[in-house]
Amino acid sequence: MNRILVALGLLLALLGGAGCGLIDTRPKSTYAEFVQAASALAGVGSVIATGSSEFQLTLDTGAQEAELADTSQALFDLVNGHRYPDGAPTLSLESGVFTGEIGIIHHSAGPGVPQPGPLALEHLPFLHALPAVEEGTLGDGSGASVRLQEGTDMRTWTSDAAAAPRELRLSAHRPMTDDEIRVLPPDDREAAETTDGAAEPEPPDVSIDLDLSRPDLPADLVRLHDTVESVSATLIDADLSSIDTAPDTALAVPADSDIPAVLAAFEAEYGPDRLDDVRVASAEGLSVGGGEGDVDAFFEARGLLEATGAEVRSMDLRLGSLTARMPDGDTLRDVSAAVSGSDWPLSADTRLSVEHTSHPDDSPYFTAGSWPAHADLLAALWDAGFDSVRMSAGNQLSDFDLRLYRTETQDLTSADSRAALIDVLRKVGWGGRAQISLATGDHLIFWSAADGAAEEPYMALHGADREPTGWAADFLAEWDATAG
Repeated sequence: MNRILVALGLLLALLGGAGCGLIDTRPKSTYAEFVQAASALAGVGSVIATGSSEFQLTLDTGAQEAELADTSQALFDLVNGHRYPDGAPTLSLESGVFTGEIGIIHHSAGPGVPQPGPLALEHLPFLHALPAVEEGTLGDGSGASVRLQEGTDMRTWTSDAAAAPRELRLSAHRPMTDDEIRVLPPDDREAAETTDGAAEPEPPDVSIDLDLSRPDLPADLVRLHDTVESVSATLIDADLSSIDTAPDTALAVPADSDIPAVLAAFEAEYGPDRLDDVRVASAEGLSVGGGEGDVDAFFEARGLLEATGAEVRSMDLRLGSLTARMPDGDTLRDVSAAVSGSDWPLSADTRLSVEHTSHPDDSPYFTAGSWPAHADLLAALWDAGFDSVRMSAGNQLSDFDLRLYRTETQDLTSADSRAALIDVLRKVGWGGRAQISLATGDHLIFWSAADGAAEEPYMALHGADREPTGWAADFLAEWDATAG
């Protein structure tokens, strides 16, 4: 609280001008005076100028907590509590393998914008004593991050760190081992193993965030690690800064079939209503987010979808959603039949996102019960080469939204492409009113019924003339000419 009050006081002192009726009452200072004052503080070894208003400060690694707490506040006040010729000095700090930078209060920031506070220098003696730390970063307030040596046992390391309670949020990271990389999903594993031929790729991290002020943290760490080890899962990421629910946790397992056992173990330990932040992925490619949904029913639904030739890559029990990737419109039609059939084991409200293999980032989505009304249109667009499409339920202005992008075979602007698109849209049709976006050039947007004329057309790209011209005007004329 004292730090918040200090920052607020400094911010008020910074505000100036006739608009607010305040003046900057901070004392004037020079950078030479800044160096002199900073050099005299307890625990400071040296202050070196690295630019006209940039400085590097080195702290004595033997300095004690109490004096470092005073120095932390004094450095923050020196940077922010004076008026300097060219603005507040940029001050970087170094203490052994730890680095940090004094935050600068910005007087132009609007209300509610977070402002920095003093660095957590008083925790440096504790941080220096931690084993296997290759480098560390100090944050403002009570935060620090450490990067640990490869192969560090995270269970032992975090348990030892948690044995000394203190007002510190500590984030610990270390490179994954080869065994851990092998259980990552294929895309993540490929990224971790790919090199440009000039250097070894940086392995991804295992990360655990701790709030060392929590008295129940040691017991919660035992609980988490015991649960993970009981199902031979690999812990990738965990956040134990709060225990309101099961830890925010990401895990990896060798096979898709291992995922239900992991979720069952977490449910048994933490309860069925505490799994929203548990995520499990397998080396075979499936990722599942936890929740109160029936994991067996989701796996049954996955089997139905994959029988059509689609590949289910992710499921989320809390959100009630699945994502399936497929190569063509025929597969999408089969998927639509599967999710609307009597064998579908999930609710009609289950959200299903679909990905075309050529443009998997687009992910059109509807509820399972809504797909039969939209699948034929999307499938026809895919089959005609318009396979970069975003499509979803609409809002108060539309019954659904359709957004098309340029592809390798359809550029949306040529006469042939326009004709092909209009042919698909008019032949397949739809119910209700659609918002249609052609996301190329200045981005044409309009609304229309399946056999209607274009309504309220405009060019949506920022800075563009809203009046459609050129290819967009040609498209609208051709569209209206085919209205029923």
